Amino acid sequence: MKTTGKSFVMVMLALLFISVSASMFAQGKKEKDKKEEGKNVVMEKKAMCDKDSRECCCMGIKGLSDDQKQKIEKMETAHQKELLQLKNQENEKRSHLRTLETAEIADLNAINKTIDEISVIKVDIMKKCAANKQEMRKILTDEQRLQFDLKDERMGMGERRNKRVEK
Repeated sequence: MKTTGKSFVMVMLALLFISVSASMFAQGKKEKDKKEEGKNVVMEKKAMCDKDSRECCCMGIKGLSDDQKQKIEKMETAHQKELLQLKNQENEKRSHLRTLETAEIADLNAINKTIDEISVIKVDIMKKCAANKQEMRKILTDEQRLQFDLKDERMGMGERRNKRVEK
C-alpha cells in the first residue's frame, strides 16, 4: 500500500513537471513567432515600395507623381543627413555621460550639464522632424495628406521598434 501511494505521488509530480515545462516552451514559441511576424510585416512593407527608391520614403502614400516622389526623396535625404549629425552628437554626449557617471569620484555638476546638453540635442531633433513633416505635407494633395497623417497615427510602437532594428 505504501509503495502504491509513493508511486502515485511520483507519477503525479512527473505529470505536473511535464505540464509546466510544456507550457513554458509554448510561451517561448509565441514570443519567437511574434518577432518573426514583425519582421515579415516590415519586409512586406519594403517590398510594396517603389523598387527604384533606396528606402520607403514615400511611406506607402498612393498616387504620388514622379515630381512628388523626387521632392520627397531629396527632402528625406537632406533630413537624414541632418539627423545623422545630431544623433552622432547625442551619442558622443551619452558616452561622455557614462564616463562621468562611472568615474571614481563623480562630478554631479558635470553630469547634470551633460544631461542638459543631451536634452538640447533631442529637442533640436524633434523640431527638425516636425519641420520636415510639415514640409512634406505641403507637397501632398489633400487626399495624400490624409493618408500621410493617418499612417503616422496607425504606426504602433511595435512597428517603430521593428523599423529601428531593420536600419
